[in-house]
Amino acid sequence: MKTSSIEKKSKPDNRKVDFYTTDSFPYGISFGSWTVRWWNWIYSISKTRNPSFDNTGKFAAEGQEGPVWFLAGTWVHEHTNYPHRKCSVSSDVSILFPLINCEENPLEFPQYRAEDELGTQDIMRRVLSTDMATVRGLKCRVDNDDGLPAQLVKSDPEFFSVILPKDIAFHHRGGSTVMTTSGYWVFLKPLPKGRHHLSFEGSYQYGKLHSGATYDIMVV
Repeated sequence: MKTSSIEKKSKPDNRKVDFYTTDSFPYGISFGSWTVRWWNWIYSISKTRNPSFDNTGKFAAEGQEGPVWFLAGTWVHEHTNYPHRKCSVSSDVSILFPLINCEENPLEFPQYRAEDELGTQDIMRRVLSTDMATVRGLKCRVDNDDGLPAQLVKSDPEFFSVILPKDIAFHHRGGSTVMTTSGYWVFLKPLPKGRHHLSFEGSYQYGKLHSGATYDIMVV
C-alpha cells in the first residue's frame, strides 16, 4: 500500500535527535539556569492543573511561554506505572525535561536549618549530594533514538528563591523558601514537524523511588 503525502509529512525523519550540552547557553542563558526556570514553572501551578500530576497531557500547556517547552515527569513514588501524555508543541521551541531530579529546601525540611544561612546551605548541599549518589536506572528515548545522554546539571545559581504551593509541598509547608537542585536532564533542540514519541525515567534511593513519563508529541 502506498503512503500518502500527508502521512509522510506527519512522520518524523530518522535523523539523530539534536540536543544542548551542559556547557552551552541556549537562548543566551546557561543550562543550569533553565533548570531553575523549570522548577519555578512546576511550582507555579496548583496541584489540580499541574502537569506533573496529569495522566493524559491535558494540562501540558499550563504556564508555557518563551522559546523552551517544559515537560514534567512525576513526583517520585515506589511504582513504575508512568503516565502516557499527549500534547502539541511548536516547531520553533526546544524541549527540556528531567529524567530524575532532587531538590532540598529548609521550608519542607526544617531539619536542614542551621544557625546561619551559610550553615543551612552547607547542610542542603551535603544532603543533595547524598541523594544524587543514589540515582539509578536512567533511560530516555526519542523516536528511534535511545542513545540520548542524560546530563548531570546543577541549578544555576546554586541556591535560588521559589514559592511552594501548599497543595504540593511536603506536609503542606507552602510559602517562600530557598532551594538547591541537581538532576539528570535532556534539553532537545527543536524537533521537526510531525509526530514524535518520547519516554524517560529514572530513580533514586538505589531504585526505590521512581519518576518518569511517556509523551506522544505533535510538532506543528
